[in-house]
Amino acid sequence: MLNWIGKTGLSAQALSYSLDEKRLVFTDVDSFSFRPEWRFDRLGTSGSHYYRIHPQAAPERYLHVQTEELACEEIHFGANSSYWWLDPLEDQDAFLIRNFWRKDYYIYRVGDVVKAGSLSDPQNVTNAHWSIQ
Repeated sequence: MLNWIGKTGLSAQALSYSLDEKRLVFTDVDSFSFRPEWRFDRLGTSGSHYYRIHPQAAPERYLHVQTEELACEEIHFGANSSYWWLDPLEDQDAFLIRNFWRKDYYIYRVGDVVKAGSLSDPQNVTNAHWSIQ
């Protein structure tokens, strides 16, 4: 499961893609809820790995920033906007998710919505820490 790291540690929410609203949102989960799973398809050479990220329930939909907005849609394999680096954070069990094509675009959280863009705003940096369980 892909988790956002907040100031108090792991959040008790799961990242989901809303087909109706066509956006990524966080929803509250309890111990009995189904938690959406995200898959990271590894690409690249042995020294340089990047990933295509998609929900397990929709393997044909990938996270991308083709139109500058974060989307989770069908996109062809060669679209560099659907490739992501996982940049480890020093002395933390977390990472930043940075776009391969738009190198200054990171995935971050704003309230219950997940977006991609620059981390020039200090609040975006705080809200861009992720982990995998």
